[in-house]
Amino acid sequence: MTKASTPSYLLVSHGSRDPRSQAMMKRLAQLVQQRLSLLAIAQQAYVPSSQPVFAAQAATATQSATHAWQPSPRAYAATQSRGLAAQITAAPLVETACLELGSTALHTQICQFAERTQAAGKAEMRIVPLFLLAGVHVMEDVPTEVEAARQQLSDTCQISLCPHLGSHAGLAHLIAEKAGQTATQASLLVAHGSRRAGSNKQVEAIAKRLKAAVAYWSNPPSLEDQAIDLMQQGYQRIAILPYFLFAGSLTDAIMQRTEELAERFPKTAFRLMPPLGATRELAGLVAELGQQRL
Repeated sequence: MTKASTPSYLLVSHGSRDPRSQAMMKRLAQLVQQRLSLLAIAQQAYVPSSQPVFAAQAATATQSATHAWQPSPRAYAATQSRGLAAQITAAPLVETACLELGSTALHTQICQFAERTQAAGKAEMRIVPLFLLAGVHVMEDVPTEVEAARQQLSDTCQISLCPHLGSHAGLAHLIAEKAGQTATQASLLVAHGSRRAGSNKQVEAIAKRLKAAVAYWSNPPSLEDQAIDLMQQGYQRIAILPYFLFAGSLTDAIMQRTEELAERFPKTAFRLMPPLGATRELAGLVAELGQQRL
């Protein structure tokens, strides 16, 4: 694999004016870049005949979505013997863009990133939508902006659209780990929600896997109604699991609503867990999606 054949990656989010969310987006991009670099090592240095131990590590690194991987000294020596050390040290180009609340339209941001992609000697850029629901933004808005960018760029740079973050089955595992960090009797998964038909199926599937109730911020059932329903079933320790990428105005509102419930129902212990966050585990999922194309 040559440097020119390695794509660049643009992580597209909704956008936020909250500095916490902005900082986390930058951090996530850094972690994704690190993860993609490790995947590049595994792919470039795959030597099954002469290095069976390293070959197994490379295969594991390529397939794993939730664990960081580091090459052994023997593995790195193998890459040097094959003249790949220079390519390994070159990290892939990973940047962020936003659908809304940005200084320019998304298709303009894509075109600007395409220029930087070409300047880096790459012929392809991949766009990974960091949206948790398959709502209007994922199904209509982002594809429209991508097509507008394609029209402007003509054939100068190949643009590939990857699956959105919420489609990755590994999200349920990350949320389950958070839920397991507290001793509670019941869990309530709280998502933004979408009025688009079928858009909430992925959230409901995760909730079913976690054996949790599900509530939505923008449409019913609400957090309050679901929490009361759980209390009526006899649960006195309830974990609230925000299905959001980063802390922001909505997670602040969920915190306030949880505190209000705790005041109203002092006999029930509510435990509010943090959102997904810019973690190495989440970066692993994003990097995996970057290897897929719609």
